[in-house]
Amino acid sequence: MSVGDQSLSGSRGVIAEISAPELLAAVRKVEHRGAYDLAHRILQVASEVFRYGVATARCERDSAPDLRGALTPHKGKNQAAVKPDEIPKLLEAIGTYAQIGDR
Repeated sequence: MSVGDQSLSGSRGVIAEISAPELLAAVRKVEHRGAYDLAHRILQVASEVFRYGVATARCERDSAPDLRGALTPHKGKNQAAVKPDEIPKLLEAIGTYAQIGDR
């Protein structure tokens, strides 16, 4: 099982052999880069893979729920709003982007 550019150490592709500590170690590598949202999404996808493995008798259980709360929470940020008086300047910048964007 591969997690982005990281892979689970010792994994030979057999899902039944992946333990919760191995999964946590792989996801922590992503978390330590500061990609908290990505780390949570990787854990979510891993859980989906484990659930499929359980349904198809490739493994006995989903190890991902055991790690709930183990990762740093992701704090979402709102996108900055464009104020009404800044709209003309924004539209001008968008209009001239093709001219300066291709340099």
